[in-house]
Amino acid sequence: MSLRNKLRLAHGALNLGHGWSGKARLLRLCACHGGLLPFQGGATSVALNQPPGARLHYRDTGADAVLLVEVLFHEDYAPLRSLSLRPKQVLDIGANIGLGSLYLRQLYLDAELHGFEPAPAEAEVCARNYAAWGRATLHRCAIGAHDGQEVLLATHADRTGGQHLLTADDPGDWERTPVPLRRIDALIDAGQIPLPDLVKMDIEGAEVAALEGFGRYLDHPQAYILETHGPELHLACL
Repeated sequence: MSLRNKLRLAHGALNLGHGWSGKARLLRLCACHGGLLPFQGGATSVALNQPPGARLHYRDTGADAVLLVEVLFHEDYAPLRSLSLRPKQVLDIGANIGLGSLYLRQLYLDAELHGFEPAPAEAEVCARNYAAWGRATLHRCAIGAHDGQEVLLATHADRTGGQHLLTADDPGDWERTPVPLRRIDALIDAGQIPLPDLVKMDIEGAEVAALEGFGRYLDHPQAYILETHGPELHLACL
């Protein structure tokens, strides 16, 4: 890791953490991410500067550290800063432990968040984060083009994110977890979620199916920010 990147991580940790304890915890996580210290494993939390009085729950593991660095310190969703948005309702599809939701909450303090995370382990951490931040609701389901089905989700404890709906060509070392699949338009029609103003999506290749599930509401959000995996999928989402 270059000196410039180390300084960038240290700056991010000092800005995000509240008080010396919070800053020290995040600095240590950065040191683990850089290979200077071993990860301790297990659940932990840190006080945050923003939102005021909030805490971030995470696991002291390489998987959560990578996501924290990418989302909060490298700012994967920084393009949103250039848009003149004032969203009141935000969807985080593929919330994982809630790091993307935290970034969105820091940008839009008055917004109400609805996150979607079907992976049980990640959803448990995300639920603790949402409870700590307020005005955030977790939906423990996958999002796609069909509604009411049960599908198999692939998870792996040693991989960074990567949870995805199983396909026939998946390698055999994934754990298989049955999860409910919902359409966004069905959830809106049922009054379970509001009409969104902004949608963040990172669901490991299932973005096209999820967009199909918006149905007649696809044009309602002011903006979408998606992480796509490869140029073909990117073009299919446009």
